[in-house]
Amino acid sequence: MTENLLYEKRGHVVIMTLNRPERRNAMSRALMHDLQKAWLRFKHDDDAWVAILWGGDGPTFCAGMDVKEFGEKLEEDETEGPWWPDRWSPGDLEIFKPTIAAVNGQAAAGGCWLATMCHLCVAADTAEFGITEPRWNIGGGDQIDIIRHVSLRHAIEMTIYPRLVPAQRAYEMGFVNWVVPKGQELQKALEVADAILECGPAAVRAFIESYYRCYGMEHANAVKLAGHIQKGLGQMEDALEGARAFAQKRRPNFQNR
Repeated sequence: MTENLLYEKRGHVVIMTLNRPERRNAMSRALMHDLQKAWLRFKHDDDAWVAILWGGDGPTFCAGMDVKEFGEKLEEDETEGPWWPDRWSPGDLEIFKPTIAAVNGQAAAGGCWLATMCHLCVAADTAEFGITEPRWNIGGGDQIDIIRHVSLRHAIEMTIYPRLVPAQRAYEMGFVNWVVPKGQELQKALEVADAILECGPAAVRAFIESYYRCYGMEHANAVKLAGHIQKGLGQMEDALEGARAFAQKRRPNFQNR
């Protein structure tokens, strides 16, 4: 896609690779805008059903915002629009196709947020996570999304205890789904994506959307809204294919229609 962010499509799976290793994949203005474009490209591609966000094969997934660039360009860029896009993550853009963070190394501050905003997380055993903004007395309101994934106490631990959380500890907290040896995180994410493709893509999206939209709602209202989101699934051609595959004991050949 660009030199800052690589975009590759393999069948129904998209792999986005952060590609600023010399800056520890820190998020420059260009990278943030590239991420917005990439997520929108994925969202609107009906043939793309799963996305993986990977930090490459270096030691860092993402070190957060590129503070050095931000400081250097703050004055000269004052008239060039906002530093970051208004909406540039799967959550902000209401993307309910499954997204997987393949975390190869340190994910601090905004890097931790990138992992938080994906629906699933595979981590190398060398990965570390942390919401480090309080260490520098700066805000990070978007980090509130982490309480969808971990308990309140664990969220506070990841924020005000100024030590990065190792992958295994993040797994125990429920923030990470799978921990694998360093260098195997992308392969594991691809295996997870292939397993997801065994499910009907519309149903996958509908269930993810139901969980996100109904989170925190009163139970009866949540059940009602989830039913509304999922109501059209049984009338799809893929529902017939799913029933045939079940009867014939084979993997369904879903077409997303």
